[in-house]
Amino acid sequence: MMSSKYKLAAFDMDGTLLQRRSIFVVAEEIGLIDQVMKIINDDIYNYEKTIEIAKLLRGVSKNKFMNIVKTIPLNDGVREVIDELKRKGVKTAIISAGYNLASEIVKNKLGIDFVLSNRLKVDKNDVLTGEVEMYNKNIVRIKGHCRSYSICKSDALRDLCNRLNINIEETVAIGDGPVDIYMLKEAGLGFAYKAPLEVQKAADIKIDNILDVLDYI
Repeated sequence: MMSSKYKLAAFDMDGTLLQRRSIFVVAEEIGLIDQVMKIINDDIYNYEKTIEIAKLLRGVSKNKFMNIVKTIPLNDGVREVIDELKRKGVKTAIISAGYNLASEIVKNKLGIDFVLSNRLKVDKNDVLTGEVEMYNKNIVRIKGHCRSYSICKSDALRDLCNRLNINIEETVAIGDGPVDIYMLKEAGLGFAYKAPLEVQKAADIKIDNILDVLDYI
C-alpha cells in the first residue's frame, strides 16, 4: 500500500460528493421546495436558514427523509476517490452544512470514516420535530464570517485534527461552495471542485473532475 503525506481528506457533501443538494431533493419530494427556496434567498444569516428549513421539516418521518436522500446519485469518480484514499491509509470525513440524516447516508454508502454536520432532532416515533442541533456553538452574527454558518468548516476541520492528533498541514479539503472557503484555506491542500470564482480563489487547486484529487495525494 502506497502511503500519502496527507492523513485526512475532508469533503463537502452537497454538490461535491452528491450531484444535487440534498435538502432541495427532499423538499421537492415532499412539496416544500418553494418555501425552502424562499428561506435560501432571504436576507438572514446562514445559520438562521438552517434553523428555518429544519422547522419546515417538522412532521416528516426520519425514514422518508433518508429514503429520498438514498436516491441522489454520487458525482462521477467519487467512489473511486474514496476507495483509493482508503488504500493509501488516508482517513476520510464529510464536513457538511446540511443535516446528519443525509450525511450519514452518504457516509455509509461510501464507507467514509467521520461525519460533522447539523443534527435534526426526532421524537420517539422517529418523526422530525422541526428542531436542529447545529454543529457551530459559537455563532457570530457577521455576514461572511465562518461562524455565521451552522457549521464553521475550518473549526470543524481543526476539531477533527485535534481528535485524530493530525497536523492541519496533513489535511486536504474538497468543496464547491462559499461555506467551503474557510475549510479550503485552512487545509494543507484545498481543492475547489466545479466551483464559482470566489471559491476557486480560496483554493490551492481548481478541478472539474474529482478523480484529479488523486494526482496530488
